Amino acid sequence: MVKVYNMTKVALILLLLLLVHGACGLRECWVERIAASKPSQRIQAEGGVVDFWEENEEQFRCAGVSAMRIKMHPETLTMPKYHSAPLLIFVKQGMGVMGVTFAGSPETYQSSQPTRIRKLSRRDQHQKIHRIRQGDLIAIPAGAAYWCYNDGEKELATVSVFDLNNQANQLDQKLRTFFLAGGISRSEMLEIEWQRGSKQMKQNLFNGFETEILADVFDVSTNLVRVLQEDTRGAIVNVGHEMRMIRPDDDEEEESWYEENENYCTTRIKQSMDTHDESDIVVRKGGRVHLVDHEKLPILRSLGMSAERGRLMPNAMITPHWSTTENRAVYVTRGEAHVEIVDNFGKTIMDEIVKEGDMFVLPQFFAVTAKAINKGYEWITFKSSSQPKKSPMISVIKAMPIHVLTNAYNNMSPIQAQELKWNRGEQTMILSPSY
Repeated sequence: MVKVYNMTKVALILLLLLLVHGACGLRECWVERIAASKPSQRIQAEGGVVDFWEENEEQFRCAGVSAMRIKMHPETLTMPKYHSAPLLIFVKQGMGVMGVTFAGSPETYQSSQPTRIRKLSRRDQHQKIHRIRQGDLIAIPAGAAYWCYNDGEKELATVSVFDLNNQANQLDQKLRTFFLAGGISRSEMLEIEWQRGSKQMKQNLFNGFETEILADVFDVSTNLVRVLQEDTRGAIVNVGHEMRMIRPDDDEEEESWYEENENYCTTRIKQSMDTHDESDIVVRKGGRVHLVDHEKLPILRSLGMSAERGRLMPNAMITPHWSTTENRAVYVTRGEAHVEIVDNFGKTIMDEIVKEGDMFVLPQFFAVTAKAINKGYEWITFKSSSQPKKSPMISVIKAMPIHVLTNAYNNMSPIQAQELKWNRGEQTMILSPSY
């Protein structure tokens, strides 16, 4: 009797733990209003600026995303770092080089064709360097250390979105950045009211270890270790001269790196979204949409993310539609549009004009439409699925029999149902102006 009682007690405890775990795993997504959002926090670094959107804002918390925007002056370097969640980076302007370190990959690369590659010396070896340009989409896995150097003649501007709900992040729904150099300096702290947890100065990881331990790890002097620990110049630093390293000069040469180094970590991390002949949707006088999913960039399969770049001509529209697979974060890269979003109660939760620099969220299943105004509308959408799917309302209506429509919508005649189904012809997602 005692044994049965104890087993029942254990079973109840286990059930309670499962219920608590399930409740903790649920994500509350109750959005009453979505609005175009500007960054709320800024770090003014010596080499540029870093702007953050408030991740506790209702729409971002619902979608489980965090976002930031970086502007780098020429000859500046973003400090090496890694994040607790995967991210997609879109290069809005400029060019530069980026290094990404993948866990489990060889640390070094040495070219077998030094005449085709600039190099500091034959002893300077490192993982592959990527050339990035305006229009590129770059995928960075959670925990992968990376850095970026602006070797162009003008400002390098990027916008990034992190998927905090991603299974790669098993901590919580807060973006955690781990600096390997620099950090957030005390002078930069004065520029912002730091709302991401602690308001303490963010220092690099080396600072937290004992100097003697690190000296033993690297087999170097404690003086050299202190150089690692005491650099507090901030998140973006001025280099002041050209940084020379092993790097490809152009895309053709970059591809040769993959061919020559099959034993190295050769995962392709970027895809141009400026190539018009690769657009997935093109409508004359309407616009175009270019989707990058895991078919075009295989690394996105493991990240569980994708992106879409679109352009609407003045007065063209995106048909009302909903996503069946993902939440989306939309960043306006140019122009203006009238955007409306409707929730499951048939209530309008967004009805406003969005402009360049704005960001807003499209929750999964919520219906949305946009109409370009003035000089048109361009955007980049970051998605939390590597194989996203949309359901356009026009397609849904076309798929229904006429008698379903006439009975579903009171007082609709068969002729009106025919007009509803076919007046737009073959257009379904992008709609040209109907003058």
